[in-house]
Amino acid sequence: MPNLDPRGRNITRAINGPAATYAIERHDRLYLDVLGGGRASWRIRYRPKPNANQRWFTLSDDARNADFEKIATKAHDLLTNLRLHGIDPLTEQEKKATPQPTLTEAFKLWLDHTGKRRAKSLSPATRKGYEDLYDLHVKAHLGKKCLQDLDRKAVNEALTKIKTATTNPDKKHRGVQATKALKLVSSICEWCIDQEWIVRNPCRGVEKPVPIANPKGKQHRPPTNPELRQLWNDGPDVMAPAKTRVLRLAILIGRRISEIALANRDDAKLDATIPCLLIPADRLGNKPKRDDAVPLPPLALAIVKDALATSQLGEPLFVGAATRWTASKELTTTRRAWKWPDPPVRFHDFRGLINDQMAALGVPSELRSRTLHHTGDLQQLANTVYSAYDFLPERLRALELWEARLLEIVNDREPVGIRW
Repeated sequence: MPNLDPRGRNITRAINGPAATYAIERHDRLYLDVLGGGRASWRIRYRPKPNANQRWFTLSDDARNADFEKIATKAHDLLTNLRLHGIDPLTEQEKKATPQPTLTEAFKLWLDHTGKRRAKSLSPATRKGYEDLYDLHVKAHLGKKCLQDLDRKAVNEALTKIKTATTNPDKKHRGVQATKALKLVSSICEWCIDQEWIVRNPCRGVEKPVPIANPKGKQHRPPTNPELRQLWNDGPDVMAPAKTRVLRLAILIGRRISEIALANRDDAKLDATIPCLLIPADRLGNKPKRDDAVPLPPLALAIVKDALATSQLGEPLFVGAATRWTASKELTTTRRAWKWPDPPVRFHDFRGLINDQMAALGVPSELRSRTLHHTGDLQQLANTVYSAYDFLPERLRALELWEARLLEIVNDREPVGIRW
């Protein structure tokens, strides 16, 4: 194979000459393929892997009108990517010729996938959260982009817009949705790499626009004893009966608000040896995804009986407060009207309150985890796997101790010192 010095008019003379393939001096693996009659193309020859057969890749079919410096630069870049990253230019060309999905199309497929990155399908609540986040904050900025066109610059520009749109100092909105959007897009891109649609995640190395954890610490807290007293004693005067029942039951048994508010009449198992409220595995908010019977201490039992007497067959147990949001909004409205100081109190904070109170009463940590149905702790307990014992008597005893302490608080009495 003859060599060709690309300087001067040598390239033009070769193109106008007879058919031949020239190796270009000082440009390893770059070739000028002359077909005769003034037709020629620029090509590179390479091995996609060590010991593999050599391949040809055409850089330009019109060598006469191509700029040699650009051809040489392109050849150098392709060969460098092959050597450093294993990117075969021929394979990449074939991928680009195939229609690539947009980020929105990839997102819809990502929602449904299961495999090494997701062992089981998303729960309805988690799926809805991803869909809302994508539709509200990602779709408008990146949704129509093909995966191949998604780069770090586009991601950064989108995150800047999301952060600006979701930041409001007056409402204490820090723009956290930008960081959540970054994590979502990154997860989608990692999955797309598995599908061989892209070779690199454009979100890698992009800094989080806003820290998830508030730099000022927790922005919520459990109620103080005076606030708990006010809520228990004065709440029924400003709340509907159904919302009061949900509120008081949440305070008494410490379960997640959706687990309580979404209860059906059939979930009340009052004829059992220990009366219980069943929380099925598929109930929204039941994170361990296991059926759980919550033992009912006296006040909680009275609330459930009252709810049964109020509702009809086929209706939810708490008619008028049978969504996870109804009682939560009522609590927010009430504490604001009473001008409770910040940070705000949420329903979920009652779980922390009960945990702290039972710890002060000497209830063992394992039993507190079982009573509150903590996901992580339960998975780490060896006897969760090997024992079917439900600990109902012990959990009932723990909730009875908390109920006694609660009555002391709401009636403003000194604690009598009963312990586990």
